[in-house]
Amino acid sequence: MLSGRHEAAAAELAAWAEDVRQPGVGARAVLLAAPPGWGRTAVLDQLAAVLSAAGAPATLLARVSGRSLPDGPGVQALVLRDCLMEAGVRRRAAELLCLDRLGGAAQRGQGARSLFASGLAAAVSFLLAGLAAGAGGAARRAGRAEDDGPAGENGAVARAARAVAAVSASAPVVVLIDDADSLEPDLAVTLIEKLIDRHDSRVLVVAAVNPGSGLASALTSRARYGLTAGRVHRAGADPRMGYKSRADLAGELCPALPPAAIQRIARRTRTFAEVFAAAGSVRLAAAVLDEAAAIAADPRTGVADRVVAAQAAHRVRGDLDDRDRLRQAQRQLTWDLEALGDLPAALGVAAAALAQCPPGDRYQDDREELSAAVLRLSRTVPAAHEDPLVAEMIAAAAAGGAAAGLAALG
Repeated sequence: MLSGRHEAAAAELAAWAEDVRQPGVGARAVLLAAPPGWGRTAVLDQLAAVLSAAGAPATLLARVSGRSLPDGPGVQALVLRDCLMEAGVRRRAAELLCLDRLGGAAQRGQGARSLFASGLAAAVSFLLAGLAAGAGGAARRAGRAEDDGPAGENGAVARAARAVAAVSASAPVVVLIDDADSLEPDLAVTLIEKLIDRHDSRVLVVAAVNPGSGLASALTSRARYGLTAGRVHRAGADPRMGYKSRADLAGELCPALPPAAIQRIARRTRTFAEVFAAAGSVRLAAAVLDEAAAIAADPRTGVADRVVAAQAAHRVRGDLDDRDRLRQAQRQLTWDLEALGDLPAALGVAAAALAQCPPGDRYQDDREELSAAVLRLSRTVPAAHEDPLVAEMIAAAAAGGAAAGLAALG
């Protein structure tokens, strides 16, 4: 599920990706600034789906999840390098390197000329040689003195980023970095700047960052005067997740919900992620209730099937706002369980339904019928009073008057 706000953010990022594809535009970094739980990952997923869709222009896609990276700049550098090589970047780099070695640069097109005329063939060759050494060799190299310091770590990331930028002259590349603030700051700055500092590359870096991110501030300030001037931008995403924003999101995701239910979701949540989860639960619960009602309405359905369907609806009652249909299903479930001889379960369902039955004349018949069931079943269920809810509803039913008492005798 995505809201209009998230769809708009994904569409804006897709437009940036299309711009970068055009020759002469140059590489760009776009910062998606929003707090955790806003839906940043969902937006990046949507962008990745758009870029990977059948019929979409060919684009190499690399993804980095900041939260999944190990601690320590040395290990992070190795993982970042491997992430950049995914999605065909490694294969494309090898193809271009092979073409260069075979000669005939003048016949290979502008992308290959741009790569190797700039001296990046050596960087690609070094990178591929390092990847071929395997994880064991990478770990041993990480222990060398020259790789222990920031220069060694940043150098490995920089070489990988420059190779990706070189490859992008032949095939556009989009690099998605989720939770970018979880990266080591120096590595993150090196990674992003080296991906976008070439005028002839076609790379889009989308980095999801927190509002007030130190990484975002560093990239923006350095871009004012450095090689990346004019290439670091912020997406126009609205980062607010206050009560009104949560209520608006809940209403958009579940337009059939009454205002009271929407307000309840907004009150019980703190982030958009929690709203999405609550809305998903509401939708699932509504689907379960619909299925239970359809099964109960089918005259060919047996008692056992009705019980299974109604029990499923009863279990998700906390996510349901259609209380009238829920109560109808609970009443039928109480009768069926009683008919099958499962009296404790029948009592529990009747007590729960009675507890949620609203006051007022409109619901008087429901309350009397459920009260009667609670009283009748409590007399035949040992230890019925041990359940606090059941005990409370027995007391309420006993105080319900003569109508409930007479019905209970039937």
